[in-house]
Amino acid sequence: MNYLIGALFGILLVLVVLGGFTYLHYLEVESIKQEIEHNSQNQPVKPVEKSSQKPASQNVVNNKRQSLTDQKQENSTSTKPVIYTWTDSSGNKHLSEKPPSTGNYQVQDLSGEGFSVIPMESTKPIQRSTASNRQANNSYQDPAIIKQQLISQNHTHCRWVVGRAYETYLKIEQHAGPNRSIYCDEYRERLIEMRKLAREGEACYYPYGYTSKC
Repeated sequence: MNYLIGALFGILLVLVVLGGFTYLHYLEVESIKQEIEHNSQNQPVKPVEKSSQKPASQNVVNNKRQSLTDQKQENSTSTKPVIYTWTDSSGNKHLSEKPPSTGNYQVQDLSGEGFSVIPMESTKPIQRSTASNRQANNSYQDPAIIKQQLISQNHTHCRWVVGRAYETYLKIEQHAGPNRSIYCDEYRERLIEMRKLAREGEACYYPYGYTSKC
């Protein structure tokens, strides 16, 4: 029994000691909080001053813009260049930055970029060659004339073969469709006939060989 009473007394003593330490710690924390609040209330707050000065880079940009604006105004107010045009006694047309000493002249105002539209003399029409002009040219010959010349330079058996071969040759050169192979086959047959006549002793005069279009 005495042991139980002593244990209870010891527990009560420990609780009292712990309660005292807890209370003292609470009082210390509260005092620190009050001191901090008191110092924060008494400390004067400095107003934040906004800088009225612009950054140096902004000033440089503004200065460049102002200089460009002034330059454009000077260019717009400056005198535009002028070109003088006149025709001399020989009929030759002249363009110059200075007017002639004598005679009449016209003034052509130029834009700021130095461009102007100056009327020019009308060009002469192009003369196209006609059939008669082509025949007059030595480099052009009528296919019918060429055929007659080939026939006249060959003997009896070669005349028909040479004439027919030349006609087929012209069809191949002028024809661009898929049926051109028909003319190519006939053209090869005529060339074979010419070689056959040559083996038999009658050589045909025909300066055209196989065409590249076949």
